[in-house]
Amino acid sequence: MCSSDLTSSYRTNTTADARIADDMRRVWTYPAAIHQWRAGFSFGGSTVTGTNDTTSFLWQYATEGNAIPFTQLFIRPKLLVSDLAAAATTAPDAGVPASTVRPMLNRIPVDQGWGVTGLDPGVAVPDLNVYVKSIAQIGSRIYMGGKFLQVEQGDGGPTYTQSYLAAFDVNTGEWIPTFTPLINAPVWKVMASPDGTRLLIGGEFTSVNGVAGVNGLAALDPTTGASLAPSAWTAGVARTTGVADVRAMAISGNWLYIGGNFTKITGGYGANAAGPISVQRIARLRLSDGRPDWNWLPAVDTAPWDVSVSADATRVYLVGAFGVLNGVTLTAKHLGVVNTTTGATVTGLKAWKPTLSTATDPSQAIMEYGDHVYVAGSQHSLQSYTRSDFTLERAHTAFDAGGDYQAMAVKDGILYASCHCVTDWQFQDSNTYPDPTPYTRPDPINLIAAYDTTTNQSALPEFHPTKIRLGGAGGTGAFALFFDSNNCMWAGGDLLRSGATSLDYYGGYEKFCQRDATAPPTPTNVRTTVASNTVTLTWNAVTDNSGGSVQYEVLRDDPVLGTVVEGATYDRTWTDTNVAGANRYFVRAVDPTGNRSATTSVLNVAPPPPVLATLIPAGSTWSYRADGQNLGTVWRSRTTDTSAWPTGPAQFGWGGKGEVTAIPKGPITSYYVKHVDIADPTA
Repeated sequence: MCSSDLTSSYRTNTTADARIADDMRRVWTYPAAIHQWRAGFSFGGSTVTGTNDTTSFLWQYATEGNAIPFTQLFIRPKLLVSDLAAAATTAPDAGVPASTVRPMLNRIPVDQGWGVTGLDPGVAVPDLNVYVKSIAQIGSRIYMGGKFLQVEQGDGGPTYTQSYLAAFDVNTGEWIPTFTPLINAPVWKVMASPDGTRLLIGGEFTSVNGVAGVNGLAALDPTTGASLAPSAWTAGVARTTGVADVRAMAISGNWLYIGGNFTKITGGYGANAAGPISVQRIARLRLSDGRPDWNWLPAVDTAPWDVSVSADATRVYLVGAFGVLNGVTLTAKHLGVVNTTTGATVTGLKAWKPTLSTATDPSQAIMEYGDHVYVAGSQHSLQSYTRSDFTLERAHTAFDAGGDYQAMAVKDGILYASCHCVTDWQFQDSNTYPDPTPYTRPDPINLIAAYDTTTNQSALPEFHPTKIRLGGAGGTGAFALFFDSNNCMWAGGDLLRSGATSLDYYGGYEKFCQRDATAPPTPTNVRTTVASNTVTLTWNAVTDNSGGSVQYEVLRDDPVLGTVVEGATYDRTWTDTNVAGANRYFVRAVDPTGNRSATTSVLNVAPPPPVLATLIPAGSTWSYRADGQNLGTVWRSRTTDTSAWPTGPAQFGWGGKGEVTAIPKGPITSYYVKHVDIADPTA
């Protein structure tokens, strides 16, 4: 396929919006009425048009769209195991070791018995029209913060009033009704203190547990949801006009970093407790009591959407829609890096300047992992930078009309990132929108995708959720990704079912747990039954750790000859036919995830020697001469007439030893002839 010709032809026939919907979304490989049942690799979108001219490289019938590009097919011959035998690796006698899939999340979420529902209709931040915005854990409890008004027991089940903040059991998913904080507006961020003694919340609220004037920031008892005593926490936020809120939090050492729409820190235990202390949308407070650090005063012109701290606690990263940091207009908008000592801007970093969908769209998430800094945002792009100087390493562009990346989490070297891109595509090594070219490869994406941090953020298409869908509020996707103590990832956002009866109930969030990465046991008691040109192997079944059914692979030397599906019997069997010579067999088990056991040690099998046909049965009748005549060699010819010769059954001799036919004694030489018919072995 000539990509340059296709690209230019496509662009002359479609608009930018059409490219978003149809450009590289998919191809059809089956005949359809839309192109008069003509087979070919057609574009999936009806707005992709071409011409019915016979010389066109982008053909269509009339004006129906779904154009068929000029395509060349290269068909290779069918390869059989026998064709590969000569080049196959010979497995050692000890067998082949086990192999397992990479540890990562199962792409199918765990069904939850509870969820959240109902939405506060009067929120000052319309983009955050989501049920769950943030997730945290303390002990065996998972805390959900967001815009919801009730918790719900299953799809259409009973609902209970518990607004903006609720707790669920991390193992069972059950709602915990004894955790009952009373909050009057959405909670945008929840965080656990390192010692687990307090749950920190940020949002748009102005009242907590019946106490007015608790603005945007509070510390709660994680067991009951009660407010902590004033001696433990009184800090809040304020602004000159409008509702103050806290959107972002990060904890490092003894400090809580916060970002949002606020210009003052109120309260705080200790010296200057009464405040307020003037800040500019970002601040840090002492974890133990909420006392603000009035010596750390960086400033941005609009609220950060996310704040994170480097692993070495020397940097604070912040992203949002701001364009001024510490009084300086940024060349690269929406990203700031300040030090943790004074709050001054970190220098020596290269300009961060992706192509944005609009100039005012915020970046929404940032985090450091290893030697990389990952940035996700409304420019539809997920980008990786070097920590040292912010050199762009790799980027992915989600190609949905919404498509913004919104949250990230890392586990086992895998970066998971969410967006409101449903059953769409992402384009690796692209950081432009709406046209993602150039790119190196496309991969499917459905709300959450996985990336390998050890290979410079290359996409892992094997994690492609199939059951999770947008629904509910505004189609804004997943805004929170959180790993619990069981290594399961909770995804929260606008994830209620869309109304189709075939879709599962989500309840505002979903949980993805680790897929099985343990190999099944090696089959035992392998034995054979050998017949002419046939070898039958039998072995004992194994029990996989997952409890699921397994399959078995039979190998000869190294290539897989066949697969046996788990059945109801204790023993498993497989038969190799048309066997010639000696052969080396191995057997291994394969679980549903694709983990393979170590093979058995070699089983050397040789078919039995061929059974020789009986040409002349014992006791057969022969023609003979024992009269002393010398017949020379003529008698050995098959045309010799022996009809006049005497006949008799074997055995022959002079008698006295059990012979059946006695011949005359005297002549030393006697002659015996019998005619037999032998089938042609080549027939």
